[in-house]
Amino acid sequence: MNKKKLTLNELLPLYKEALDSGKVLELSPQGDSMLPFIVSKKDKVFLKKDNKYKRHDIVLYLRENDKLVLHRIIKCNKKNNTFVLSGDNDLYNERDVPFINILAKVIKIESSDGRVIITSKDTLYKLLFNLNLLKKGVKKVIHKLCKRK
Repeated sequence: MNKKKLTLNELLPLYKEALDSGKVLELSPQGDSMLPFIVSKKDKVFLKKDNKYKRHDIVLYLRENDKLVLHRIIKCNKKNNTFVLSGDNDLYNERDVPFINILAKVIKIESSDGRVIITSKDTLYKLLFNLNLLKKGVKKVIHKLCKRK
């Protein structure tokens, strides 16, 4: 059986069609920007399109360079309908991401060890996420102090 690797340009219309029809999309993300909550090529995320996104939602969005990215909403700018996004493992934020570029949000994370996290309901997940935010803030301060020397 020959396997053909599809490009993002070939996959994107299929993803959009599935999400627009109300289906849940399952992906295995790649990259380390969402560590420690999502482990590259091991964990699975389940995405669903929504009309409202809020702070702390993890969303799949399309960057201006046509790259699909999974990051967390840090801030919602209601005036111009844009978002500030960042990976949990990234130091800096991506600003002014338009609502139209967001395809879906993560409704569930399934880890490689079988744990299932319902992102909107899991209390331990929310606690760990807030601790990670604190750690991220400390890392930014350390990074800035090291740059000054």
